[in-house]
Amino acid sequence: ESPRRREVSLARRPPPSLLGHLPSIMGSSMSSSLEQAVTDRMARQAMMQREVQMAVSISRARDTLQWFGGLYGAFATTVFLARSMGKPVPAVTGIPLVMGAFGLANLADMAYGTKLTRVVKEAELIMDCERYRFVPPKQAPFRKLYDEDLQARHEAASGPVRAYWPEVPGSWNDFAKTFGRDQTAKIK
Repeated sequence: ESPRRREVSLARRPPPSLLGHLPSIMGSSMSSSLEQAVTDRMARQAMMQREVQMAVSISRARDTLQWFGGLYGAFATTVFLARSMGKPVPAVTGIPLVMGAFGLANLADMAYGTKLTRVVKEAELIMDCERYRFVPPKQAPFRKLYDEDLQARHEAASGPVRAYWPEVPGSWNDFAKTFGRDQTAKIK
């Protein structure tokens, strides 16, 4: 049995310290040790889920890199051979060569570099400093779980999308005004 499989199977079992006390704990109200065990188990499950998602992202990037890397290599080789043989190559072929190189570099960074680590650190920074971005719409039942300061920062951050665009004749705004559903008055 591999160490990883053993670790996964251990994560499914309750902690050994609680095995002997489980009947006495179950008969009474939940004790702090059982709550801690449940919390630890949930944390292990969340950790495993996160690791699986990250591994899938990395493997997807590696697979994409292999496919598009091969395609890009064939394209670049064809262009190089055509030019070296003196055949005319349209100047526009330089665009996919340059853009493809940047795309492949991005994929290679995700597949074998430190891109995922940088993305995780940026996510941590957003969660620490820009938490107001996660406040859901007013209709969401869990909005009340966000403190009022975050809700106020969320409301003050910006307006709805339509507040930033000019009104276009024949758009939804005209339709809404015609049929008595003027939502723009609520926005402004």
